[in-house]
Amino acid sequence: MLFAEYAARWRESLRGIATAEDYGAVVEAGRTYPLLSAAGGAAGGPVVVVTAGFHGDEKAGPLTLLDQAGALCDYARERGVALRLYPCLNPSGFEAHTRYNVSGERPNNDFLRYELTPGVWRGELREDETPLSWKAYDGGPKETVAIARELARHAE
Repeated sequence: MLFAEYAARWRESLRGIATAEDYGAVVEAGRTYPLLSAAGGAAGGPVVVVTAGFHGDEKAGPLTLLDQAGALCDYARERGVALRLYPCLNPSGFEAHTRYNVSGERPNNDFLRYELTPGVWRGELREDETPLSWKAYDGGPKETVAIARELARHAE
């Protein structure tokens, strides 16, 4: 499936149910791919964030959200919960059927850095490690940077 088809189906499936919007775009191999989101459920309720499609070759998440977003929004609304949906975080990988984006970057949920000792930072902790501090990571592939900024924009 071309990502443009997925995006069109996403927007159409949410009409009258949730507010679909693009929170940005990425350019891969000269093509621009929108970064899709939707807000639904109960306005003002506690917010649940649902993401899918960090890995382009894992289609189940994006396709399930495409199929079930309306029902998910209805379920959340009935329970007083607000939703932020991000159905496909790696659009070029989705279209190309590759784990990573077309540039070979590895979009992932890599949002934090941990300080192990003064001035020594790492992206993952081992089981026996306790960090001195942590901070939001503002680097990485363009898709990861975009979703991190988007999530920060909606943080309370």
